[in-house]
Amino acid sequence: MSLTVPEAVDAFGDEGAILVQSRMRSPAAITQVLSTGDPLPKTRASSGDSAPAGSRILLTASEAELAAAVESAGSAEALRSAGIRAVVICGSPLAGPGVVAAEASEETGASLFTQLSQRDISVLVFTGGIDAAAARLYRAIADAAAAETERLAIMQQLLSAADADDPLASLVRVMARLCDGSAMVFDDSRALLHAAGAGPVKLIAAHLAESAHAADGMFAVGRWSVAADRIRVRTHTYHLVLASHDSARLRTTSATVFETLRSILGSFGAVEGFARTQQVVSSAALLRELELGISVGAEQRSWQRMAELGFTPYSDLHFVICASTSGAVFTRSDLDAILAPVHTPSTSSERDSPAAPALPMLAIESARFGDQDPGMRLLIPAENAAEGLMIGLERVPGRFVAAVSERFSQLSALPEIARATETALRLARRNAMSANGTADREGATASARVVRVDELDPLEWLLAGATSLRDRSVLAGYATELRTRPELLETLLSYLAADLTINRAAADLAIHPNTLRYRLTRIEELLGGALSDPLVIANLCLAFHSELLGRRSSARAEAE
Repeated sequence: MSLTVPEAVDAFGDEGAILVQSRMRSPAAITQVLSTGDPLPKTRASSGDSAPAGSRILLTASEAELAAAVESAGSAEALRSAGIRAVVICGSPLAGPGVVAAEASEETGASLFTQLSQRDISVLVFTGGIDAAAARLYRAIADAAAAETERLAIMQQLLSAADADDPLASLVRVMARLCDGSAMVFDDSRALLHAAGAGPVKLIAAHLAESAHAADGMFAVGRWSVAADRIRVRTHTYHLVLASHDSARLRTTSATVFETLRSILGSFGAVEGFARTQQVVSSAALLRELELGISVGAEQRSWQRMAELGFTPYSDLHFVICASTSGAVFTRSDLDAILAPVHTPSTSSERDSPAAPALPMLAIESARFGDQDPGMRLLIPAENAAEGLMIGLERVPGRFVAAVSERFSQLSALPEIARATETALRLARRNAMSANGTADREGATASARVVRVDELDPLEWLLAGATSLRDRSVLAGYATELRTRPELLETLLSYLAADLTINRAAADLAIHPNTLRYRLTRIEELLGGALSDPLVIANLCLAFHSELLGRRSSARAEAE
């Protein structure tokens, strides 16, 4: 609330009416001041008046003087245009608006009061002279103006403290000075973040922990009067506490301090959110530029831009692509959910230690750029944090797949690195489909969902690169006749899954080893080559890779 400096003007020449400049618009507030002489009430009923700042109260000695003032102004509408929102007739018993409204219904004076009422100008009557009414209003406005001046001074000191190198420590020191006592800030678990002054920190913390009501309001701890408030900033709640031996000073100061800090800390949250949004946009633009390709000469400038986002220049990196197995868009919220268990402290010592810095990353939500692949593409440091991301991905039951590049530090090589990682992602998706079947993708094993480029064998690399219809047709066309004979196909797959061991394969099929040998001979006749020929085995592994992978995953699951 801001108030204008008390001002009285003779607005109507020699008519004797006085205007008091004020922002009191509620008749109840004016009535309280005139009847008791108390300062302006802190809470004033709203009349729905949309009048501009600087509303005025017209003081007149009688109804006749009021009529003369209206006539001098030209009309009741002219009074409202001049900023007048209330009229006080002095020299009569004090009455509220209801009394005046009753009088207005009588024949005498009805026209004037009706005109004022229709324009939302309240009319009050007051016992005493016009000078007494003006003096009371002046005093109330002056007191309120002084309180507002003090409030603005408190706000200015807190705003200046927030601009210090260590804003929390600076704010706490100013809070303690303002209440002439002590100030403390506690976190969600009532752990002390900072304190200033000689207040009983442990006793206050214990009181806050024991009483839920003590978190908001005033209470006493020994000889100390304490005021507390809770302020929420994004996902965290902070407990602000002021303690003083001067309860009156604490009562008048604490409300302004807490209100200002709520605005300041809320602004910190807004700035943090804006900065994070800007960082997301900047990181996506930079990663897109690197994926398109930069020259070797542009490496230094790109590393400088990455350093601003938390990267260590010329350190090793990983390029990562994360995607959903269901075809839905993989979003930053999914990424945060994956990282949360990895970064959550598990011990009290870890919780008490300083928070670890956030994982630096460049990220693109591909769908935002119109890519066909709705995955998220990341560039992250090849440190423990990167391993944490992989661990987090492997803990999520079957919803996601990911591909991770080899370690590299040359930014100009990213286009080639990205293409290799895309190839690995295709293999990760194919593995997940083979391991779980197309109908149930929620039970994928970790090994099927995270594929690292530097761990791919030649067979996996060739299969990942087989993306065209022609590629798939060639693979599916090998041993076509064998695919039409279920018994022989099952025998071959069991034999390959048993590492070409006759006895193991026969046991898996529950047949005699000689029966197995007979079937293998028939398979060789259909293939036109011996199963001892490495090239025939290589072709079979390429053609039946999905089936073999599914059997291996099933066998691993049964063993576990």
